Amino acid sequence: MVTHYGARYAMGTRLEIVAWDLSEKAFQSLLSEITEEVNRIENVLSVYSRTSFIHNLNSRANEKPVLLNNEIWSLVQNCLRFNRKTKGAFDITLGLSHDLSKYDENSNERRDSSMSGATDTLILDSQRHSIQFSHPGMSLDFGAIGKGYTLDKVRSIVTSAGVNNALINFGRSIIYAKGNHPSGNPWNIGIQTPGFASKPINITATLDDLFLSTSASFRGKGTTAELHPHIIDPRSGAPVNEMRQVSITSSTGIEAEALSTALVVLSDTEGNWIIKEFPESQIVKIFNSNALPNLAGSSN
Repeated sequence: MVTHYGARYAMGTRLEIVAWDLSEKAFQSLLSEITEEVNRIENVLSVYSRTSFIHNLNSRANEKPVLLNNEIWSLVQNCLRFNRKTKGAFDITLGLSHDLSKYDENSNERRDSSMSGATDTLILDSQRHSIQFSHPGMSLDFGAIGKGYTLDKVRSIVTSAGVNNALINFGRSIIYAKGNHPSGNPWNIGIQTPGFASKPINITATLDDLFLSTSASFRGKGTTAELHPHIIDPRSGAPVNEMRQVSITSSTGIEAEALSTALVVLSDTEGNWIIKEFPESQIVKIFNSNALPNLAGSSN
């Protein structure tokens, strides 16, 4: 039995693929198809590429409706669903509030109060599948769920190829696995304890046709971890200002990333109702020094 490994650079990070129980030729074909699909999605969703569809949409939708193809229309609808489920803690319509360089915690300026949420900032035509922004300066950004959405597509490729055992790690923030590890055991993924936690925790998530997403308000590992305000509360425009890490399993990549991002934004109390709505998910929240697991897996 040969274990195959491949890696590509995509979406500003590393995409790693491990698979076994298939030939080298079949693996290379799989790797090629995955690479092509990942590049396609990046060329559609990237806000940094001037040739991407989303960059083009953001430059035009303030002035007039922009027609969406079925894929992007469905993606927008899915994101709006998570916006409603999280009561605005997950939002793809951050617009100007996403510019953290302009954020001043001592200022009264926050996201324009008239921009109360994604469903209020978008003018959607379900017949024409068109979208327009209702406020100047708004834009769409799928960065919070881009890798998860991409892995949903990759899962379809893996399934169509008849691959039974595989693990795909995208930027160490989201993982998809199906079948078994080459040892014959399940894919058991350890959730790392951040350095600021009061004590180590030993928690694993068992993945079989499941996704594991981790979001955090800090950068770095162990004792070198430092608060990094790259996740903001879209309801106010304020960055998350305490050390938080959330890991969550889900049956889809987009759901895993949307919920892990939202749970970092929300307080413990605010997040409890989200957890109750997803009883099949394994969730581990670590806020400051407290680990708060809600587990379907194992912990010690």
